[in-house]
Amino acid sequence: MQPERALLTDFFAAVRGAGGKGDRYDNAEIYRKLIFYRFDETLSAVYPLFKKELGKKRWKRWVKAYIAHRPEMPFMWQMPEGFGRFARKRMKKRAAKGRNYLCELLWFEWNEVASMMAPSPIKSKKKVDFSAAYRSGSSVRMRYLRHPVMHGKRGPKSLYPTLLHQSGDGGVVWRILTPFIYKLIQACDGKRPLEEIVRSLCHSEGIDEKNARQILKKELRPFLKEVVLTPVN
Repeated sequence: MQPERALLTDFFAAVRGAGGKGDRYDNAEIYRKLIFYRFDETLSAVYPLFKKELGKKRWKRWVKAYIAHRPEMPFMWQMPEGFGRFARKRMKKRAAKGRNYLCELLWFEWNEVASMMAPSPIKSKKKVDFSAAYRSGSSVRMRYLRHPVMHGKRGPKSLYPTLLHQSGDGGVVWRILTPFIYKLIQACDGKRPLEEIVRSLCHSEGIDEKNARQILKKELRPFLKEVVLTPVN
């Protein structure tokens, strides 16, 4: 604790100048720049496409406004999540042009990080058991997107049932799902057996359950292998 206290004492003495005495901060501009660069470095790494969309001048203004907003996050890597909320509120308040696309871009870029930082998945059984209950893995992030933001594009507008999850090597991958698979994964809450979920979905979608189960035996294997779905014991 003593070395840390001495380090902080020396730091504030350097910022204050004049031997560290008095309440005048002669080098406060240096301190402000250090803070800005730390935030800018982290946010730029998480939101490269969003930063490009804003442009350098507007991006700098927004980062400074966010710092002035006094963000409070327990870990530095979580700070960009707060920036995402701040940016969405700012765009809504100002009715920013292209706001829907930019909001989806913020969601996608942040959740790439959130998925990567989730606990490493435990390998699961690869065989599909319709009598078992499944839940989605801790790294799974899902959302219906209207823009192909994963390609950094605004169009063509459509419905993109998007899945992000951690890969076996610790990276993050994304997939565009079929609406049926998207709804199935979303419905896997670890409480109902898979067969009940499939039956309900087939009924609502007008799909033959027997054929669906045969297809799902193969289609769901990669999701079990990659721990997008995991059985609940």
